This record gives sequence, C-alpha cells and structure tokens, in this order.
Amino acid sequence: VYTVAVTVNNASGLRADISVTGLKTMTKAIAEDTAVFNFAVKKGAKKVTVTIDGKAYAASVNVK
Repeated sequence: VYTVAVTVNNASGLRADISVTGLKTMTKAIAEDTAVFNFAVKKGAKKVTVTIDGKAYAASVNVK
C-alpha cells in the first residue's frame, strides 16, 4: 500500500471535494492555510481532482 498526499493551499474555511482514482470522493473541511490529506492507494496511474468553490484542479500521478 502506498500513500498519495494532497496539499491544498490558501483555502482556509472552505470545503474541498477530493477525488482519487479507485477511491470514493471525500469532502474535507479545510481549517488551515496549508492542509495535507493522505490517501492509501495501490500501484498504478491515479488522477487526483480537488474541487473548491466549484473550481476543479486536477493532476495525474503514477504510483510505482
């Protein structure tokens, strides 16, 4: 099992919907200027999408 860390900056007081390939979408409350959320994943290509205030941010990672 591996870990993907998702860092959200400058969104204190907001909620983020975080989606990682292979996992359910989770809603997280952001209490700090820099918030880090860790997700356990398996090997393979993963797409990470973070949606805050209706704006989506996406990144792709390859877990080896």
